[in-house]
Amino acid sequence: MSKRRTPEQWQALVDQQRDSGLSAMQFCKQQSIGYASFCNWRKRLSDAQAGESA
Repeated sequence: MSKRRTPEQWQALVDQQRDSGLSAMQFCKQQSIGYASFCNWRKRLSDAQAGESA
């Protein structure tokens, strides 16, 4: 069964990946995160932030 993460947890992971210097795929392998899920959340969170600043 997959582990459920909150949007806040996904945001923390996205921030960690950005700061790590690793590609998203490398980071996901290292953290045992699904690459597609990570990409979906990264897009969802960036869209939400863009909506807030508009």
